[in-house]
Amino acid sequence: MFHKLANCSNKQNIGFNNPFYYEPNQLCLKAVDEVKTWIENADANFRLEIEQGKMFGVLIVENNKELGFIAGYSGQICGRSDWQYYVPAVFDYLQPDGYFKQHEAEISSINKEITLLEYSDDKIKAVADLQSACHEAELETEKYKDYIKKV
Repeated sequence: MFHKLANCSNKQNIGFNNPFYYEPNQLCLKAVDEVKTWIENADANFRLEIEQGKMFGVLIVENNKELGFIAGYSGQICGRSDWQYYVPAVFDYLQPDGYFKQHEAEISSINKEITLLEYSDDKIKAVADLQSACHEAELETEKYKDYIKKV
């Protein structure tokens, strides 16, 4: 998980930069290059999935007086959140009995019910009845306007 940066002095001044306006530290750029190299040599399925868009990040750290970095990515890749080389997820939202999966199942169940209701015969009939009533109301309104003009 910790990746040592070769030829780096731990005496370098590394500050915590403003993430919205700064030039990345050279160590960060070096770490990014190492992550890119790792990705280039990664499993083909891994590369195919991240080509669709994935956020990666590096953090420069000191471990036993050696400078290096840890790398991470957002979400999951190929259905996993435990790829070697990267820090583990803060929590594993993919656990079948975990909070996320249980609530995801509830939401999916509600979505299925909504879909069934949207395409139900009762809804289709109600929409048709509403359209018919609106059309009738427009006709009656026009008749009344004509009547008012004559009076």
